[in-house]
Amino acid sequence: MSSSVFNASRLQGKTVLITGASVGIGAETAILFSKAGCNVIITARRKPQLDIIAERCKAANKARTVPLPKRVWTGRNVRKRNSGHIINLGSLAGREPYAGGGIYCATKTGSLLRELVSTKIRVTEIDPGMVQTEFARNRFRGDEDSVTKLYADLEPLVAYDIAEEIVWAASRPDHVVVAESFIVPKCQAGSGIYHREAA
Repeated sequence: MSSSVFNASRLQGKTVLITGASVGIGAETAILFSKAGCNVIITARRKPQLDIIAERCKAANKARTVPLPKRVWTGRNVRKRNSGHIINLGSLAGREPYAGGGIYCATKTGSLLRELVSTKIRVTEIDPGMVQTEFARNRFRGDEDSVTKLYADLEPLVAYDIAEEIVWAASRPDHVVVAESFIVPKCQAGSGIYHREAA
């Protein structure tokens, strides 16, 4: 008999809003929250991909899934209700900036935890290192050779790895806040510091 240590039962019936849900970490997070019994509202700019993820969420669980092809911010509603959990996706770049990533690196920090400490709203930041997603293709402006070289001879994280961390943080009891979670693949020790296996 196998039992799971990761208990997501606290999430059943909750409503989760996920931005950037059409691909990568956002998509995997939406599907995993659906599997945990959540109703999901998913947003992204690319409606065709968003509709595909909505169908995958519905297949994962019969919970309600609402795709919205625009960005939505409901911070006022969360504050008005004085409940909820805001989970921001940061990155290693927010901790250790890299050359050429100035704007990206600068936008990965915040002070919500401090601003909301007197409320019943939990705030979490998940900071992954190297994750193999579509982001690398955007970073290198579609240069597939650069993307291939980036991931060559190492095993990066995948979107599901981070989705699991997000859902785990959300499933903690109400009095527990995973304020920050820093996740890197075994082959990474910092920004630009990798161990590549010889081919």
